[in-house]
Amino acid sequence: ISLMFPIYNMVGLQLKGGVIDQDDECSLEMELALRFCHEAQLQAYHYARSLANLAEMYGRVGVLDEALKYFNVMKAVYMKEDHPKLLLDAYAVDRCAVSFATSALWYLQMGQINNAIDRCDYVIDHILPHYG
Repeated sequence: ISLMFPIYNMVGLQLKGGVIDQDDECSLEMELALRFCHEAQLQAYHYARSLANLAEMYGRVGVLDEALKYFNVMKAVYMKEDHPKLLLDAYAVDRCAVSFATSALWYLQMGQINNAIDRCDYVIDHILPHYG
């Protein structure tokens, strides 16, 4: 089953990059992301990755409340000591770590400057040290 998760990831990247055409609502990408999230619940690090994917998608289309909802679930699942290596091995990038940084931008877009700064501080203090 783990074989499917990198495939979901690759097709999602192709959709996001415009290699595969989709409608303005990104409905194909959204369906793929939701399916990935549903199936990934068997392994915590794949599930965290799929939640980061959904958060990023909602953030990209400007639905920031939904983006933060999925981000907060991802944050609860993501184990910053264990998951980075597993995610790097499976996907070549830890999108969960990237999502922590991206969420600061969502706070900026909502005018929540202090939350954005707090998130940046969290990334510096708690996420980046696991990549030293």
